[in-house]
Amino acid sequence: MRYGKLLFGGRIFQEHRMPFTTDPRQFLIDLFSGAVSAVSAAKCLPSFLPQPPAGGRTLVIGAGKGAAAMAKAVEDHWQGELSGLVVTRYDHGADCKKIEVVEAAHPVPDEAGRAAAGRIMQMVQGLTEKDLVLCLISGGGSALLALPAPGITLEQKQAINRALLRSGATISEMNCVRKHLSAGRRPGRDRQRPDAARPDHLRRFARDPEKV
Repeated sequence: MRYGKLLFGGRIFQEHRMPFTTDPRQFLIDLFSGAVSAVSAAKCLPSFLPQPPAGGRTLVIGAGKGAAAMAKAVEDHWQGELSGLVVTRYDHGADCKKIEVVEAAHPVPDEAGRAAAGRIMQMVQGLTEKDLVLCLISGGGSALLALPAPGITLEQKQAINRALLRSGATISEMNCVRKHLSAGRRPGRDRQRPDAARPDHLRRFARDPEKV
């Protein structure tokens, strides 16, 4: 089974022509709009897409506030069949035809996020070395993949998330705690996989240790 690493954002810049204006406020608005447009999923993601698998199927999974936009970009540029599920924040959905988009709560997880994470875990079961998994991760993914680890309830996970938000902990510190509360994100999970392939880890911030 192959894994595609897709980078959303980062050092990707494209020229964006803006109309000339002498209004400082409008100039800043245009500058901001141009920067956001230049790093949109529709512009950045297509060049990172791998070739479709030969003889296998393509499964798209993902989570984050940009996951739906990324899924739409994949659908628009993918040359072949695909299916899958991504979970994003409420009111951040996109009109996808083949990839299911589930909206859930962020930053405190809810039942919709828990159910979606459980379905993603089921989808990756039974894949073979011929199959390709595209994992679309953007900011907010750790909160939206809300499947609790064994022995932890969703209510307990919600309470811990609220406490972390009140504590003033950094996002790296919060994610370090979250990985121990979530099924599929705990240390050693990669070693439980039956195949030899290992997915690339996409870090949210450049200074974050990979283990976070």
